[in-house]
Amino acid sequence: PLPTCYTDHQQAMSMMSSESTLWYLKNFSFFECLSESEFEEFARLAQLQVLPRKGFVFYSDDDGEYVYFLKRGHVKLSRLLPDGKEAILDVVSPGEFFGQIESRQRGTETSEDVVEALDEALICVFRRTDFEKILDENPKLNREVLKQVGDRFLRFQERMIDIAFRDARSRVASFVLRYATEIGYLTHQEIAYLTSLSRQTVTVHLNEFRDAGLISFDRQGISVLDADGLKHVSS
Repeated sequence: PLPTCYTDHQQAMSMMSSESTLWYLKNFSFFECLSESEFEEFARLAQLQVLPRKGFVFYSDDDGEYVYFLKRGHVKLSRLLPDGKEAILDVVSPGEFFGQIESRQRGTETSEDVVEALDEALICVFRRTDFEKILDENPKLNREVLKQVGDRFLRFQERMIDIAFRDARSRVASFVLRYATEIGYLTHQEIAYLTSLSRQTVTVHLNEFRDAGLISFDRQGISVLDADGLKHVSS
C-alpha cells in the first residue's frame, strides 16, 4: 500500500490514472536522461497522486519506504521534536524530490517527519527499493540525484550562514529574496522557524519592508516590489 496522507484527519490524497502518470513523468525534466525503455519501466513503478493544500504525510526513518517527486505545488518538510514542537527542514519546489532516499545521509536515531502541502501538490511516488534499483542501473539518473542532494545541502548551508552572520533585519530580507517570490504561502511563524527568529521579529521587519515599499503581502503570500532595495537591506 502507498503511504497514508491526511487532511483534517481524513484521507486526502487522490490517485490518478496510469496514463496521467506516464504523461506527467514525460514532462518531468529530471527523467530526461532515461532511454525510452528505461523510462517506460520507471513509469510503470510510479503512482501519481494529488495532495490538497494543507494535506500532509507522516513518515519515519525506520519504516519509510517511499521516494516522492514533486511535479506541481510546494511542500514543507518538518521534523516533530520530542517536546512536540516542529522544526522546519526545508521547502520543496517543483522538480525536486524528498523522502527516504535521504535516509542514507542520516544517523540511526528514529524520528518522525511531516510533509505538508503549502498549495495543491502533484506528487510522483516510488517505492524506495524500486527507485534505488533504477539508480544502480542508470548512472546518469544517479548523478542527477546526487546533484539535487548537493543543491539542497548548499541551500541549507546558505541558510546557516545567514543565521550565523546576518542580523535579524538582513536575515528576513535575504529570506524574502530567496524564497518569497516563488513560495508566497509561508506564515510569519514558518518564516520565523526557517530564519531562527521569533514570529514577532519577522512581523516587525516584514511590516517595515512593506511600509518602505519594498514588498507587499496578504493572506495569499508575499510579493517583492523593489528587489534592488531588498538586496541593499540584505547586504
